[in-house]
Amino acid sequence: MCKCQRDRYKDPATENEKVINLREEVIKRLEQTVGNDQFLRNEPMKKHITFRVGGPAACFLMPSTKEQIEEIVHICQEEKTPCFILGNGSNLLVSDQGYDGAVLQIYKNMNQVAVNGEQLQVQAGALLSTTVSYTHLRAHETRRHL
Repeated sequence: MCKCQRDRYKDPATENEKVINLREEVIKRLEQTVGNDQFLRNEPMKKHITFRVGGPAACFLMPSTKEQIEEIVHICQEEKTPCFILGNGSNLLVSDQGYDGAVLQIYKNMNQVAVNGEQLQVQAGALLSTTVSYTHLRAHETRRHL
């Protein structure tokens, strides 16, 4: 018999209650991967999407390296836990029932844009507007003028 984390989440706006079931061992492994300061449990998704709606994510992680993302995805696959990679949260709707799995937010910690010679290196969480602005400002530094 597995020990499950049965947290009750009550949305202050709607007073709706939801029970989230996720094995405690999975939660601990995910938290250890990113560290306590980059891990939230039962995080309301409405705080992270532009439409400001949506129930809680069982685990909300903010990885800062490619290796952390790989490890989180590996754990989720191994444990058959749903996993969703979240960018900036635009063009996304989340059910008021929430997401009974792991949400990886990448835009805050993985948003670097850099020019290396004639190559533009952009991390997965970088905003398109930032990338375009950066290339416009740095175009004079390349031979081909990005």
